[in-house]
Amino acid sequence: MASAVSLSLGDRVGGLIIIAMVLLSVLLNFFMEFQARHAVEEIRKQVATCAVVPHRMVLLPVTLLATIAGLALTYLLLVQAVKTWFYRRHALL
Repeated sequence: MASAVSLSLGDRVGGLIIIAMVLLSVLLNFFMEFQARHAVEEIRKQVATCAVVPHRMVLLPVTLLATIAGLALTYLLLVQAVKTWFYRRHALL
């Protein structure tokens, strides 16, 4: 828009500079986006998405999401067990 106004008013140098800046910005954005996608792919190759968990004397591969869900469930069960123990102990006193 600004380049069109500059060119229509006869300021060719200013219009061409604006066009060059916009093109340079687009190329730089494309290059940075390309590098970022490449970096993400390299990081994904290095990050483990599964874990090996011992279960009944056997090592089982488990996805990371299942591992986190299992830890959350274990935490909730532990909290419930502590609450039950606490209430039973104080109810007997």
